[in-house]
Amino acid sequence: GGAPPPPRRSAAFGFTSAAAGLAATIAANVMLPLGPARAAEPAEKKVVAVPYTPYQVTSDSSEESIATAKALKAAGARLYGAFWCENCNKQKEVLGKQAMEYVNYVECFPNGVYQNAPGHEDFTKPDQICEGYTSAWPLWVVPKDGATEGQDEIGIQGQIKKPKELLRLVKEAKGEKFDPLNYFTTGNDGYTAPSK
Repeated sequence: GGAPPPPRRSAAFGFTSAAAGLAATIAANVMLPLGPARAAEPAEKKVVAVPYTPYQVTSDSSEESIATAKALKAAGARLYGAFWCENCNKQKEVLGKQAMEYVNYVECFPNGVYQNAPGHEDFTKPDQICEGYTSAWPLWVVPKDGATEGQDEIGIQGQIKKPKELLRLVKEAKGEKFDPLNYFTTGNDGYTAPSK
């Protein structure tokens, strides 16, 4: 008979499989001394103090952005967000400062964010006005045609990269249906008005 084959090596760590198994067994069974028992020290409370600071939009609006914002306003759309939300602020920049004048923006942390901060009440959850609209921001919500705010609505979560994407939300709220065949064969937006 010949010599036994050499032990296999783990490519990731350079251990032999036997050595790796032994190391894992030892690590699982060794108890390090923990030192003398001490009375539990009270944990220091983490202090959070982030005052509300409205985001200042700096980009100028395109004509498309302004037209989209006007259509959103006419449809009763609302944009939910938080002043500290980077994607919410990027969404505002996509539309630009002139278009944002038409947008019904709902700030979900109008009092800032505070926890254990001296002289401040704790505010760690979204404001009551945002109840039901806190799963992700930015969140665009449009009431369906004929519905009122808070009733039958549709929405889009996450940042929209182009204003025309928001127009789809308005069209769908009005009951228009997207037809991919129409979109690809006619060159229009692909939406058709509901049949009455």
